[in-house]
Amino acid sequence: MKTLLAATDFSEAGNNAFTFAAHLAYALKTKLVLLHVGQIEGNTPEIPQMLLSWEAVELSARDRMHHLRDKVKKEIGEIEIECRYRLGNASDEILFKAKKEHADLIVVGMEGEGGFLDRLIGSVAAELGRKSNLPVLIIPKTAQFYGINKIVLGTDLTMVSNRKTLQPIKTIASHFDSKIFVLNVRKSLEEIPTEAEVSGSLEMDVFLKGVKHVKDFKESEGIEIGIQNYAKENKVQLISIIAHTHSFWYRLTHETHTHKLAFESQIPLLILH
Repeated sequence: MKTLLAATDFSEAGNNAFTFAAHLAYALKTKLVLLHVGQIEGNTPEIPQMLLSWEAVELSARDRMHHLRDKVKKEIGEIEIECRYRLGNASDEILFKAKKEHADLIVVGMEGEGGFLDRLIGSVAAELGRKSNLPVLIIPKTAQFYGINKIVLGTDLTMVSNRKTLQPIKTIASHFDSKIFVLNVRKSLEEIPTEAEVSGSLEMDVFLKGVKHVKDFKESEGIEIGIQNYAKENKVQLISIIAHTHSFWYRLTHETHTHKLAFESQIPLLILH
């Protein structure tokens, strides 16, 4: 990884995501781009007034970004941070800027006190999770960076051949000497693994050669609650899922009962693409 992009709306969650990203960038020795996407609310004024409003919003945003940059440098140490400003739809502008800056990872915050999906679905983070071609790291409002020693990789084992998708998790694990728990959640442990799952399991071992990892199965009626419980039991610092694994992602984000499950864990979520 060479460049991380952290987006903030200056909320507590957004600023915390930037701080987390700064710690990660410092550890990985990468450049960090701090982005704020401005939006002018209310009725559309006359054009001259609109231009003045946009200019004032941008100047204010840049001042706040510079303050965040200087503050985090004092806390962490010397780190390359570049501040960027865009005006428009948040998710679209984040994706545009990430591509332009050749970012390897997008980092955003997550608000809310309800269930995991209540916070994720319908938010900017959710849009990025669905639309991005880059990995997206979603940071809960109260999560803090203490290193990454243990990682849960939730997967149905059918997308292992796409090594480019999995490379970010391997890079992070290699750098921090993390242990990866390759987790497959299923309704019954008596289910016989399919040929694709067996093949995927073997491919995963080959791909993660040289990285500490174990493969595990957990029985649970819901994928979300299964991952939650497993993450708590193993005290992990990062949860990761593969967004383009259709059956896994679809079940995680669309089954009605998962919306009712509270995901109280304050563990960052890495969505791989």
